[in-house]
Amino acid sequence: MSYELKKVKIAASDPPVPSKCLPTSSKPVLTTKIPDIFEAKLLILLEQEKNSRYSEDLSANQKVILEIVQLCVESKNWRKLGECAQILSKKSFAKKESITKMVQECMSYLVHISEKDSKIILINDLRDLSNGKTYLEIERARLTKALADIKEEEGFVKEASDILAELKIESIGTMTSVERIELFLHQMRLFVATGQVDLAQVLSKKVPTKFLDEQGNELLKLAYYKLKVKLERETSYQNTSRYYSKLSEISILSREEKKLMIANALIFSILAPHDNEKSTLMGELLKNPIVQKHNNLKSMLEYFLRQELIEMTEFCDMHSESLKDLTILKDSTSYGNKVRQDLRKRYIEHNLLLISKYYSRITIKRLGELLHLKEDVVEQFICDMVSSGSFEVKIDRFLGICEFNKKKKCSGLLCHWIEELNDVMFKINKVGHEVNKELCSQDFVI
Repeated sequence: MSYELKKVKIAASDPPVPSKCLPTSSKPVLTTKIPDIFEAKLLILLEQEKNSRYSEDLSANQKVILEIVQLCVESKNWRKLGECAQILSKKSFAKKESITKMVQECMSYLVHISEKDSKIILINDLRDLSNGKTYLEIERARLTKALADIKEEEGFVKEASDILAELKIESIGTMTSVERIELFLHQMRLFVATGQVDLAQVLSKKVPTKFLDEQGNELLKLAYYKLKVKLERETSYQNTSRYYSKLSEISILSREEKKLMIANALIFSILAPHDNEKSTLMGELLKNPIVQKHNNLKSMLEYFLRQELIEMTEFCDMHSESLKDLTILKDSTSYGNKVRQDLRKRYIEHNLLLISKYYSRITIKRLGELLHLKEDVVEQFICDMVSSGSFEVKIDRFLGICEFNKKKKCSGLLCHWIEELNDVMFKINKVGHEVNKELCSQDFVI
């Protein structure tokens, strides 16, 4: 089958159509709308990214993605940067390495964004992008911290605390120990600021104290124990004393700061209620080299360790120089008033314990004379100390006499119980023997 190709020939003699004969219009001719330079470059780069991704050229793919980021940064189009980052992360066959590089590059430009709204939008886009991706867990943690910092600067501390509480820092295995502890401390600080003491206490147990004792971690140790002091100074004087003692060991502090820390440790050890741990703690503080160098601190501690009655006015006069530097005693808040009241209670407690060692029976009137207190106040203090288990006392209100009973040790109580049990068993055996004797005599008579 043959086909004939026909060619249309224009005769050379045909005159050209003059321009005047062409249709004219009063309106200008509309041309095709050409996109601006930014959009044109972005489309070209997106096409190149697609080709490099499908060809599995990792280096080329990373290069193109970084060029896209750079293009958005140069034009300061931060919204477009967040959109492009989310789009590229959802592409099929997207490489983890490329996405990680892209997120890290975007994060490096956050400091250059002056508008807070644009910065928050970009951070949220990057956080949404990294959500659920284990290879971006560190970047997500850093972005979350940056967002919490912005909210805290704006005064929304509770919102900042809630944002940072979303992080499960202990599950981020690829993070360095220093950065992990910094995030823990940041969370603790926000929890303390918002009054979430229980959460801060739970979080503080996740911080490895052995790591803080290593050389080079002095700043972390300083921040950690300062937060611990804020957490427990109202609930546990004894623990607070230990934390101040730890603070005095930090090498980056000056001599005056160390002296102030150890002075706080001393006063909180005195404020702690009486028990065996308190005696051990005060003994450890007495051996502290800083205490040994300063006689005023040493004498203040020995005042509560020696077996003598304490006069509170005499104590305050002798150690006024050491006590004047302690802000907790000068504090005019409710906490400062509580500390001063507890200091008065401790000196009364010390005197009562000392009296119980030298007296087996004493009148309440005489107790009041020794303690410089009214009788009803003395009785109330004795009841409180009996409730706490400091000693055992029987009060005869009719005669106005206190009878101190020495507390028996566990071994003594056990021996006493065994003796009484043996006595009971002996009597039971004796009764049984007498019963059997009587039965036998009756049988013999019959």
